[in-house]
Amino acid sequence: MSNQTIVLLLNKNSAKNNRSVRTWLKQNGFLTTEAADACRAMEKISDFTVRLAPEVVLIEAVSPQKDFCLLRQMIQASGEISIFALSENVINHKECFEGNLAQVTEKFSLMHSKSARAARL
Repeated sequence: MSNQTIVLLLNKNSAKNNRSVRTWLKQNGFLTTEAADACRAMEKISDFTVRLAPEVVLIEAVSPQKDFCLLRQMIQASGEISIFALSENVINHKECFEGNLAQVTEKFSLMHSKSARAARL
């Protein structure tokens, strides 16, 4: 994996917001895939049979907080994966921040532009 991958946990009960996020990712050119759970997300990220690793892996989770903690444990050794969880509930974890969708999309855009530059080099 040469570029950073983002795992985005979406609240399964927020269908309207999830559609908006998917639309935004597509419109902004992110190579995106979906996974059923944390284990499947890790499989998709590390799949060496595909030419390009996904930039964003979406997971619709019943409990973004639990999945965030599980993913964090699974990828502690890797600095190439970032985890974002969009939830209407507070996620009490030292690595989480509270913000709005505009802040998240700004962070995504910044990471995407760095990945695009690195791929050109």
